[in-house]
Amino acid sequence: MTTIQALGGSGENGRNCYAVSDDTGCFLFDCGVKREVYGDRVGDYPLLTRELVQSLEAVFLSHVHEDHCAALPLLARYGYRGPVCASEESIESVYSYIHKWMRFVRNRGGRLPYDEADVRALSFVPLWPGWNTLPAGKGKTARTVCCGRTGHMLGSLWFALTLDGHRFFYSGDIVSHPLLLKQDRPEPADTVILDCGYAGSTMRQEEQTGRLLEEIRSTLSAGGKVLLPLPPKGRGADLLVLVARTFPQVPIYADTEFREYVSFLLERKDWLQDGVSLPAAENVHYVQNDGERHAVCGQKGPALILSQDGMLAAPQGLVYYNALKGDARSKVIVTGHTGKGTEGSLLWDDAYCRENGIRIRRCRIIYKVHFDAGDLLDGIRILRPRRVVLFHAPRADCTAVLERLSGLGIDARCLSPGEIWNF
Repeated sequence: MTTIQALGGSGENGRNCYAVSDDTGCFLFDCGVKREVYGDRVGDYPLLTRELVQSLEAVFLSHVHEDHCAALPLLARYGYRGPVCASEESIESVYSYIHKWMRFVRNRGGRLPYDEADVRALSFVPLWPGWNTLPAGKGKTARTVCCGRTGHMLGSLWFALTLDGHRFFYSGDIVSHPLLLKQDRPEPADTVILDCGYAGSTMRQEEQTGRLLEEIRSTLSAGGKVLLPLPPKGRGADLLVLVARTFPQVPIYADTEFREYVSFLLERKDWLQDGVSLPAAENVHYVQNDGERHAVCGQKGPALILSQDGMLAAPQGLVYYNALKGDARSKVIVTGHTGKGTEGSLLWDDAYCRENGIRIRRCRIIYKVHFDAGDLLDGIRILRPRRVVLFHAPRADCTAVLERLSGLGIDARCLSPGEIWNF
């Protein structure tokens, strides 16, 4: 018998964590947090138990975004000392993401369920695209896992392994047509856990990008500034390259983390599509400190600003936002999900904006870094599964695509956190 337990992430956006087991072992895929703020409670964590954690043979980390990695130290707190398997690139970055989450919680007055000793207790094992042999635990036989690049960010992997005689696939976050990164096509699988972050809609990336560029263009033409809050390691790199190509005469300001990440990308040719280069336009300026950020906001005329992070929760982005929020000519464009209680989500609360003198125009245009409903159906045609678990979207958004999959003879589900599926 094989069991899938959704410990977070299926039926919601965030805290991705899935336990899969058969009669020979138990494995965990991702261990992330959900960035939502409820008064003095900051963040939601996977529904882990000490008993489950201590039964794990291995943990697989798809990539280092906080909703996939920032709860990993909780495993160590519960006694896990086995391998956390991830790409070499993810291992190089994971500690900075965990510490960034820890600072966010502390700055918001929240409490962490783990400490620095738990972070140091994690033991990472590198994997590469293709077939890998996992370290054999005590009394266990060595297993093999196949990994492939998802195109979501540098180092992001999907995983495929055999459990109870059939093939199992976990996508992590996955992109249909990545702009910068390479992507590997998986083999068919019997059971899949699949990203469907935009399950409630079907969007053409070209149309989304066109809308985004037009919103930027119209604001700049009117003399305003455009603030793009973005995760540098992910869609931020895509959009830096895109806007540098599109607006060569407009001053563009980006946090130095954007340049560092794109430079990091260029050193990893195995992950990068041919022809990608660091934006070298003379109009792109990299900002290092808050003094420079205030100077950017104080300059007359239009400007395009890329700052971290996508939810307007990082201090760097908040410097720009607080300086520009009273300027009705300027615009902040959100391109992804915003967690409850973050400044990015409060932008859409009209009463909050009135009370706080927020006059900057607001716009949300999704830049796709996940599957939508159409992408998912394309992925299903490749994977040809019998069973599907969807994640990274609210349950209500998944209803139509679940019905569509059922019509194809697939047992497709969106599990509630903590729910177990035995088959």
